[in-house]
Amino acid sequence: MLDLVQVLAKRKWLITVITAGAGLIILAYVALTLRLPADNSWNLLPNVFRPQVEVLVLDRNSNSALAGAFGEASSVGSLASLLGVSAPVNNSAALAMALLDGRTIHDQIATEFDFAGRYGLIGPEGAEHARRRVDATLTYEYSVDANILTISYEGIDAELATRILRRAVEILADRFRSLTMETVRRKKAFLEERLAEVEDERDAAQDALVTFQQQYGIVDLVAQSRQTMGLIAQYRRERLTQELEMQRMLEYRSADDAGVVQIRNRIDLLDQLIGQLETGGQLFGGGAIPQAQLPSLSVEYLNLTNELKLQEAIYALLRQQYETVRIEETDTSQIFQVVEQAEVPVLRHRPSRSRVVIVLTVAAFLVSVLVAFVLEYLERAGRDPKRAEKLASIRAQLALRRRRPQQQPRS
Repeated sequence: MLDLVQVLAKRKWLITVITAGAGLIILAYVALTLRLPADNSWNLLPNVFRPQVEVLVLDRNSNSALAGAFGEASSVGSLASLLGVSAPVNNSAALAMALLDGRTIHDQIATEFDFAGRYGLIGPEGAEHARRRVDATLTYEYSVDANILTISYEGIDAELATRILRRAVEILADRFRSLTMETVRRKKAFLEERLAEVEDERDAAQDALVTFQQQYGIVDLVAQSRQTMGLIAQYRRERLTQELEMQRMLEYRSADDAGVVQIRNRIDLLDQLIGQLETGGQLFGGGAIPQAQLPSLSVEYLNLTNELKLQEAIYALLRQQYETVRIEETDTSQIFQVVEQAEVPVLRHRPSRSRVVIVLTVAAFLVSVLVAFVLEYLERAGRDPKRAEKLASIRAQLALRRRRPQQQPRS
């Protein structure tokens, strides 16, 4: 470290002269760029202006009414994915950015503002160079939270840059609305087809449920089950009463007595009724359902009811999407709105000349330090015979012209 500091102290005037001289030259050139025309070939630091346009790009798939209607259902996301309805992603902003990156807008801007003649882009590759120039100067930024697309254009002529930016936004708006209308028409056709299919499926689910209810007369399975269990319990209590009555009568009557035979017939009828309610039969017609069939019929009834509810939900979702698409087909101006028009900028966007002076002066200082160390090394190497010999050999190898060997005189 002491050796390094010694070298810097020894070469301080060299470092000071190089740094100060470079700084003055850089400062003079930067001051000169303020007076030189922006399109002058000697002006490497022209003022660059950057007009901006802010565009509000709304998602054409967003629908507040739809979100409110299905926001509390946990299965809306999976249901929407099954229907082909996309997740809440701003496809409109993605389309606008893709159009800004495409060749159509770049080529049209380059043609309308004669980039080939303005910048001397001639030959078969002139169109490609003009397209790249537009692509490099036409930039954009997108804010996801605010759905704002900021489009800007950089140029040394503030008025020309503003006119180019305004024209680019006009072309983008025309292309965006054209493609959006085509997308809306395709989506409308898809929704009409799906609505017809879902309507048929909903009608089929309704017919299946109606047929089931007509066959079994079921409106409320819980009430039906309670009614059946109540009848079975009632008949069993009555049977027990009849058995007790028959046992009481057998104490003082014979088994062939008419009263005993009548009670026995009642008990047999009650046993038959209980068996019909538990296992099914022909005594109750179509209105009574056996207890053994109630679980399977309950499951079938619930499946039919859930299928009908699902078809109703799908139909309602598609119907709301269809009405939204019809509104978009009528007017798409709300999707692409210019919030802030482009204005001719007064202040330059770049360069920062003070920063350029500071950076280049620091670079000159580092170069002067490097020169000081190189000179110190050469000085020390000159005092060392071995290093001096190596340096002489290097100079000989780097010499542009080598001396030709002298020819000996002929004898």
